[in-house]
Amino acid sequence: MTVPYLDRHGEDLVRGGGTLFLPAAGRPIGPGQFGRLQAEGVEKFSCHYEADLERGGRSVLDLRPLLWSTDGWPLPGESWVL
Repeated sequence: MTVPYLDRHGEDLVRGGGTLFLPAAGRPIGPGQFGRLQAEGVEKFSCHYEADLERGGRSVLDLRPLLWSTDGWPLPGESWVL
């Protein structure tokens, strides 16, 4: 892929565009570090949360299915571990 890099709505990332993939919701906050996995024909992703508010603020690992919208954008599935 070549520049410009565009978000889901066609906005250039250099000019302030960006599409949120995984918002913080509930007790884990600060999602980051995306890791893509494929096993047994299922696409998955891992991410680390900066803090889990019900576990003393410790960093936690999450694992979810990686889904795709009809227009080809990645979407997070429901958590398998949190």
